[in-house]
Amino acid sequence: MQVVAHIDADGLCSAAVATRALTAAGIDHDVRFLKTLGIEEMGKLLDENPRCAWFVDLGSGMADNFPERPWVISDHHTATDNGPVHHLNPLRFGHSGSEVSGAGMTWAVGRHLFEDRDLEAELASLAIVGAVGDLQHAEKGRLYGMNRAIVEEAESGGWLEARADVSLYGRETRPLHKFLQYADRPKIPGISGSAAAAIQFLNDQ
Repeated sequence: MQVVAHIDADGLCSAAVATRALTAAGIDHDVRFLKTLGIEEMGKLLDENPRCAWFVDLGSGMADNFPERPWVISDHHTATDNGPVHHLNPLRFGHSGSEVSGAGMTWAVGRHLFEDRDLEAELASLAIVGAVGDLQHAEKGRLYGMNRAIVEEAESGGWLEARADVSLYGRETRPLHKFLQYADRPKIPGISGSAAAAIQFLNDQ
């Protein structure tokens, strides 16, 4: 099987979920990463003619161009009305593409390829990494919708712990004043965007 994945964080997690699921099912496969799936890339795939292909975190926008072959899409981006029968996208079922990631959709498919509850929960945690990498927590300050069900699955297996926290990048790697300077979720009034203000704030404490 050929797995075709997007190159961003969600795509990488989608590919990881698909790979682990296929390995557990004993299905030989390889993975290809694409920045976009356009006519040219689709043409190359058609020339290579893989017997089966699984498109993760991409493919929905090109679904009208898919051949009548056993190709699968698990995606959350804007979807066309037609395409292959095996096309899992929340938008096609009345849900938002912001409440579940491509990795989440891939997990929804992949979990049916094996019977291992611990692996199912482990892959759910990978799906949540994809959702957070896609900033799906930013819209409402938390993961919601279908993502919440996946969080609960990962929690049930002990693979993650969900808790409220601030969404600030770099607390493990940046000097404290830089951490405060670049804070934007949430912004710190009078400090975000200014190294001098961040340093002054720390000096005043």
